[in-house]
Amino acid sequence: MMFEEDEEYFDFENKSELPEELDFKHLKPCPYCKKPIPEDSISCLYCGNSLPLSTKKPAWMAWILVFLVICTILLAVF
Repeated sequence: MMFEEDEEYFDFENKSELPEELDFKHLKPCPYCKKPIPEDSISCLYCGNSLPLSTKKPAWMAWILVFLVICTILLAVF
């Protein structure tokens, strides 16, 4: 294979990343094809669709928001 002098060569055969370890003990259904896939996967192994990222916020964030609202109300009253 011929390369121009200014073109960089990248060896695709040499992998520098470790293979992704998926947990096949905890499965969830794919939202598109409904086949079981690991809970920590980012795309479906069967249909190839990318999975939506979880938008669920941790419970501690809700408690901090409630605390801040109460503090703001108390400061406004007093």
